[in-house]
Amino acid sequence: MKSMVWGLAAATMLAAWVGAAEMPQTPPASLPQKVQRFQELIQKYGESGGDPSKIEPMMKQFQSLMEEKKFDEAERKIEEATAAVQDRSNIDPERAKVFAKMKELGPLAQAFGEAGGDPSKVEPIGKQIGPLIEAKKYQEAVGKIDEVLAIVKDKGNIDPKRAKVFAKMKQLGPLVQAYGEVGGDGSKLEPILKQVGPLMEKKNYDDAVKKIDEALAVVKDRKNLDPDRAAVMQRAKRLPDLVSKWLSAGGNNAEIAPFGDAVDRAMKANDYKTARENMDKILAVVEKAPERK
Repeated sequence: MKSMVWGLAAATMLAAWVGAAEMPQTPPASLPQKVQRFQELIQKYGESGGDPSKIEPMMKQFQSLMEEKKFDEAERKIEEATAAVQDRSNIDPERAKVFAKMKELGPLAQAFGEAGGDPSKVEPIGKQIGPLIEAKKYQEAVGKIDEVLAIVKDKGNIDPKRAKVFAKMKQLGPLVQAYGEVGGDGSKLEPILKQVGPLMEKKNYDDAVKKIDEALAVVKDRKNLDPDRAAVMQRAKRLPDLVSKWLSAGGNNAEIAPFGDAVDRAMKANDYKTARENMDKILAVVEKAPERK
């Protein structure tokens, strides 16, 4: 729920910041610190019942100012937004109760799912909560959350067979991630995993378990690993941070864009060797300090 409410603010700030990083001019050193301070405060603002409608227009303005390279004005706007999230008059105690309830519900709902809880008992009620919050009907929203809490606490809504599926999925998760990082062939895995969701919807839990077991066999089979793909994945973990720092230091995105396009084309063609070669070209550029013109 918090991510839904504050998604616009976070996405707006990120888009603006990345856009600014790609420009020849860079923001003043004080601006990142003020943005970080705002990010620290906004989550607390949301949890304490802060009104997002007071903040979202400022974030849109902040984005526009960053894109226009009006960094002084952008800095004043983030200061204005920071003042708004610290203004107690923007806090609604009734809204705060909703988020306190949501915080209580979060871990219980997760445990309910992992234990084999029937989501069809929860989803129709859960869908009503967002619109009630948007309409500022906070007491009704709290009532709906209480209904969900009663369901997730009721052991009668637990299906042992469904629980077995989630136990298998929990086992599979880290193995799939490791499989990708060491060059696992996704085409061997994806068709199997696509069948799990429909089986779950039909409550064919035994068949879902069988499919997950098939997926487990795939990710454990060393024959499905590609060394070139593994090299690509290793570079993909390093590149985002290096590129971001290089752009922030004044690097010109046009220098690396052609290599990035080549990587994209190669990955779509499963040509991992070419993808790796072009990633190395990007690394060769961004691992050096940008040339000052």
